[in-house]
Amino acid sequence: MAHSTRKRRTTAGSSTEFVEIWRTRRFRSTGAIVGGVNINNIVRGTLQSGTLGYTAYASTTGHGYMAEGLGLLIQHAFGELGLHRLEANIQPDNTRSLALVKRLGFEREGYSTAFQFINGEWRDHERWAITAETAGEAAQPDG
Repeated sequence: MAHSTRKRRTTAGSSTEFVEIWRTRRFRSTGAIVGGVNINNIVRGTLQSGTLGYTAYASTTGHGYMAEGLGLLIQHAFGELGLHRLEANIQPDNTRSLALVKRLGFEREGYSTAFQFINGEWRDHERWAITAETAGEAAQPDG
């Protein structure tokens, strides 16, 4: 089963209030890390939004760990953190990641050209988002 822990970092005088990191563990007995999820760039005020980030280790994909970890983080974002919106930016050829956010209830909002500098070049990304209202209607993550 998966287990999650949370770390909190506060940055004074910045629009980034929290960075939440959840480490989904492969087995409680071994504590092996299988990936991580986080919320960055949290903006309060009239937006109440954050940007979702995550990574899964190739050797542990396909077991539902990332869906479980993201599901927990989404609940935390719209619950304890009081956010209204989460955004995920994903490279168009990352079909597994696109399928994951879609399964969790995110909706495609657009396309960002030259969005992020990765491996020596600017990469395009699809922009996906979920709100507190739509999260209640989202499918539950596969266990």
